[in-house]
Amino acid sequence: EGMEALEDVLARHKASAPELLKGIRWVLNYEPNWPQTHRGDYFTCPHFRKGFEKLQEYGLRFDLQLNPHQMKDAAAFFRE
Repeated sequence: EGMEALEDVLARHKASAPELLKGIRWVLNYEPNWPQTHRGDYFTCPHFRKGFEKLQEYGLRFDLQLNPHQMKDAAAFFRE
């Protein structure tokens, strides 16, 4: 768990298919009465930001899936 685990997973995936792996998809849909993920604060979490920044180091994109009410926080996250 943590940053070391993330870097290990990214490195192994990238090494196994360097020309095929283009990005990471993570379903961030959060609605308390219909949870697709266990929390709704990823866009304000410093650990999530650090992990997101690792994607650039590996030349990977982030495929975002969220609910409409999360768009404002997502826009602020990507502006920073």
